[in-house]
Amino acid sequence: MQNSLKSAILAISCTLLIMPYASTQAQTTGNNNQPLEITADNVLEWHRNSNQFIADGNAIAKQGDVSVSAQNLLADYRDQSGGSDSGIDIWQVTATNNVVITSKENKAYGDKAVYNLDKAQAVMTGNNLKLVSDNQTVTANERFEYWTEDGRLLAIGRAKMSQKKAAGSTNTLEADIITATLTDNAQGKREIDTLEAEGNVIITTEEEKITGDYGIYHKNTNTAEITGNVVIRRG
Repeated sequence: MQNSLKSAILAISCTLLIMPYASTQAQTTGNNNQPLEITADNVLEWHRNSNQFIADGNAIAKQGDVSVSAQNLLADYRDQSGGSDSGIDIWQVTATNNVVITSKENKAYGDKAVYNLDKAQAVMTGNNLKLVSDNQTVTANERFEYWTEDGRLLAIGRAKMSQKKAAGSTNTLEADIITATLTDNAQGKREIDTLEAEGNVIITTEEEKITGDYGIYHKNTNTAEITGNVVIRRG
């Protein structure tokens, strides 16, 4: 029976559409009002006993303008209706292998992500953690905590922001922890607006290198303020 079900699912491109269950714990604004669609190229399994869906092969979970894609997805749900699929409330998606989280124009990359739909928050780990936004890139060695609706990223573990300049050079800001706030620009594209850097801060430009304990960068003025044991090196 299960093999027949898998074959049927493969034949219809493994598409599952679920309407989230409205509850007092769930957010009622933004993407959480919209259906969640899960697709996969290979297999899509429904495990009723464990309240889980498993998607394999170019799997994608999409809700509004936020999507989580990976080779493998595991979706945990709350059954609010005693077995009817109309009461299924998917509250968490775990993605592994070649994970990409897309929120508007921004893409975050990692090896694993645990995305909580109630909080619209993803915790990403693995090698080559990276968030790409317009001409700016944020990386980290330990983990990302990414709030997709609020537009906020916490990069932990020798985090680094690289910004390409029009002249072709690249400015960088490094710190133990970087908090990035993203906002929509005049064209409606979401981009990094401010960066807060904590611990062993280093700003590097073509002309100088600045070190300190704490820093904050404002994109609208293209200025950075550094405090605590500040040293500026030029030439």
